[in-house]
Amino acid sequence: MRRWKPSTIVRRFPFELIELQPGGEATLAGFDIRTIEVLHASGGPPTAVRVARDGKVFAFSGDTSWTEALIEISAGADLFASECHSLEPGVPGHMN
Repeated sequence: MRRWKPSTIVRRFPFELIELQPGGEATLAGFDIRTIEVLHASGGPPTAVRVARDGKVFAFSGDTSWTEALIEISAGADLFASECHSLEPGVPGHMN
């Protein structure tokens, strides 16, 4: 588990940072959250996320090359949002 350096920012609301590794699951504020590893050279484990509550599901993946993990994380989702770099092929770590 990564320990984060405390911030000096004064917030008007409670703030807690929780890190989930790829394949991790958690329930936060009534939302069921699941992550899965995708393909991107980011220096850390790149992940897509699935958030569900009350039978509704939102899935998201940022930078990634095509991977079957996107099918798994988005299966049955009401909305799936994903980064797409360009219309040109061949940009490593991104879909086109």
